[in-house]
Amino acid sequence: MAGDGETPVVAGNLRAAEEGGPDLSTSIALYDTVAGTSRAVDLGVGFSNMVITEEQLVVIGLDGHLHLVDLLSGEVRTIPAIDPWERPAEFLDPRPMVTASHDHVWITDPFNGQIVAVDITDGEVVASGAVGGKPDRLVVANYTGDEHDHD
Repeated sequence: MAGDGETPVVAGNLRAAEEGGPDLSTSIALYDTVAGTSRAVDLGVGFSNMVITEEQLVVIGLDGHLHLVDLLSGEVRTIPAIDPWERPAEFLDPRPMVTASHDHVWITDPFNGQIVAVDITDGEVVASGAVGGKPDRLVVANYTGDEHDHD
């Protein structure tokens, strides 16, 4: 489940697996906690974790694209971000993960040993960098989204 405290909508994964098997879901659920309603949104591709920022649910698909779901309308848009990938056999094995703050999303890419930053307003990759190893988790702290000079 994911929520941001700014909208009454929370999101969850609609599990599509055999008992004890891998999750093969391509759909998420949007739950409106005020209206008491829910709806499914099919992304058409499997995905990894989910975060919410700027009233959008963000997931990284197996196709390497960020899939952004408007929490209120359910509309989906995609942004190419990393290479396509396959879900690891073991749940705890490294896989791409996303974290977000304001209008930026950061993606770990353990298969290429890098971190990728995407501006979700412009829909473009704004930075990427090799970090070595297999980055699997990432936390963004104190990012305000404000631009400033680095003199």
